[in-house]
Amino acid sequence: MADYDAIKEKVEADPSDFAAWSRLLAAVEEGATAYPERVAVTFEAFLAKFPLCFGYWCKYADLQSKLGATGESDAAAVAEATGAIYDRALEAVPLSVELWKAYTAHIKATTAGAASDKLRLAYQTAVARVGHDPAAAGLWDAYMEFEADRGTPIEVCSVFRAMLGTDASGRTDELWKRMKMLCKSYRASELAPEDERADLEARFKANKKDINPNDELDQMAQGRVAGMSELTLQRQMEQMLFDCEKDKNDLINSRLERQHYEAGVRRWYFHVKPLDDAQVRN
Repeated sequence: MADYDAIKEKVEADPSDFAAWSRLLAAVEEGATAYPERVAVTFEAFLAKFPLCFGYWCKYADLQSKLGATGESDAAAVAEATGAIYDRALEAVPLSVELWKAYTAHIKATTAGAASDKLRLAYQTAVARVGHDPAAAGLWDAYMEFEADRGTPIEVCSVFRAMLGTDASGRTDELWKRMKMLCKSYRASELAPEDERADLEARFKANKKDINPNDELDQMAQGRVAGMSELTLQRQMEQMLFDCEKDKNDLINSRLERQHYEAGVRRWYFHVKPLDDAQVRN
């Protein structure tokens, strides 16, 4: 491939020429099936110089996966090699939403039909690192879909609660409505583990120091509450909703405080082209 050789010579003459690198990588990608030996050596050299280019990490992993699938390599070995590329990529660019999406999609594909623990951990790690990014809505949705399909009500509730305090995609009101609907469908004992419910109960009592025991006895006498056990569950649910609403309101206020500055951001990702003076000042 003459084009490949000519572009490779240009890159070797000036390794800082990003445009030449882009053309070389495109040539390697185009000829990957015919010349698979060029993929790793070219991408490794490029990413050693430009490690923050998350899109090329994704391309590298995808190419290695496809080449492994069409070759004679064992599927488990291919998945492990591809995963190793993603591990290095996430170490180099830990705050890339697109990279985390690609990584979780890889884990989902390679664990199909297997236990859920590895994929759950991948989603948990992903939202912990980039869940605050406005572009992470799709990642949150994939996590929620996973828990709705394979998890328990406790795990679904945990995702909702995390989203209400973190998800910055601007759909807080919708999430709050869905959280309240979830709480109407289940009891507190089905949405939170025992140790957490004990903490919810303690905080409820601390926040409601003026509770009148006679009022509680009156509620039970009138049949509105079946007994102390049911009353305790109601308190726990009330405190859970109170905490979620507070987290929701704090998130909204935080977003309002930042939106003036974020409106001035024109590029949310790494690029070799420098930012202009106005964005640097912002």
